[in-house]
Amino acid sequence: MLLALSAIPNAVNWSVVWAARVRGDGRVMFGLPASISVAVIAGSWLLMPAMGLLATGIAWLAAQSLAALGVLLVDARNRMRRAD
Repeated sequence: MLLALSAIPNAVNWSVVWAARVRGDGRVMFGLPASISVAVIAGSWLLMPAMGLLATGIAWLAAQSLAALGVLLVDARNRMRRAD
């Protein structure tokens, strides 16, 4: 269930990575997946003693959601700057 919920933020994140690949922006192509991976590993490691395997699903959903939120906020800020 948790992995199914993370499909929407995952689609947002990978859309940004694919767009960065077209632009040739290596920072985003490496940075976004790397930061999600580090967040999932750290979150799993912190939550695993208390929650067991469910911790990995929660960490995955949280990492994907936070990354998608960050991507959308940066995009909104860039659109506002271009409008001015």
